Amino acid sequence: MCDHNGYAKQQPVVVADDGSRIQFTLENRTGGAHETGLRIAVLPAGKYAVAIGNRKIGAIRGGSQ
Repeated sequence: MCDHNGYAKQQPVVVADDGSRIQFTLENRTGGAHETGLRIAVLPAGKYAVAIGNRKIGAIRGGSQ
């Protein structure tokens, strides 16, 4: 659920067949600063970069968790 955000219109949501890449653009629909959470289920084992634009902000691990 995205209370203050939504997928950007006219921007693709990309999911690689093997799950190695998920890419989408969220847009802030209220204009105010806020935090947004993201939960991805059934992510294949591995380490994945998390980026905002082209700036890496962290990483997550997939697998049985």
